[in-house]
Amino acid sequence: MGFGLRRGIISSGVLGGYTPIASTLRNTLGLNGSSEYATIAADASITFSTGDRSFVTWVEVTGTSQHIFQHGTSAGAAFIDLYLDGSSKIVARVFDNAASFTNQRRYETTAALSTSGVHLVGVTFNDWGAFEIYVDGVLSASTAGATGSPGDLTTTSTFELGRRGNGTEYLNGSMGATYLFDKNLSAAEHAAIYNTGIGIQPADFNGHGNPTVAALYSNMIFGIPFNDGEANEETDGSANTNNATLAGSPVYDGTQQLFED
Repeated sequence: MGFGLRRGIISSGVLGGYTPIASTLRNTLGLNGSSEYATIAADASITFSTGDRSFVTWVEVTGTSQHIFQHGTSAGAAFIDLYLDGSSKIVARVFDNAASFTNQRRYETTAALSTSGVHLVGVTFNDWGAFEIYVDGVLSASTAGATGSPGDLTTTSTFELGRRGNGTEYLNGSMGATYLFDKNLSAAEHAAIYNTGIGIQPADFNGHGNPTVAALYSNMIFGIPFNDGEANEETDGSANTNNATLAGSPVYDGTQQLFED
């Protein structure tokens, strides 16, 4: 259940004007859409406070109504999430009262996410104002039901990767390098991550020659590379040791290669 990244991204030897390094491995975690996901334990470093946060991940999906991540619960507490709705549009939401779904911010992409191939999906929260959702390094977001102001989400909660917190929606497909940063990534930074095609290197995050990407290491709250191949845990590539615990029996695939040799 790997990405098939050779098919999904490669169109020529150069992406966005940046020549990638050959033999850059991208590892994946295949999820079955029903019982497999990853969790990162609640930690003081993983809050959304004033909204200066950006989430980025590589994904390959097979259909609609799938959750990419959720922080917090969806039953009577504040939470934030990123998911695909029934028409495969990517939706970013923040709620300060999930029980009644009041005081929310909700934005969605202008077009559906293709279920063919791998995509880099990212969201920058911009202090709970106009969220910016990026697909393959390009801004694609429109207002969709911003009904209030959720305020600062300062609670520490489990971070769920690949499922909704209440277990009703899961990601069916694959997930690659996943990042959370403590800054609002610019359009240029989203594009740089996409164009380099690299994920988090656990002990050697150098951007593979791209200074824009390398500079983001100091802003990394967590970076899960999905390259350990361990049965139940993936090591955080940041300095915060926010390791991810695997649930179910996701399929680890360390064989995919992002760029042609």
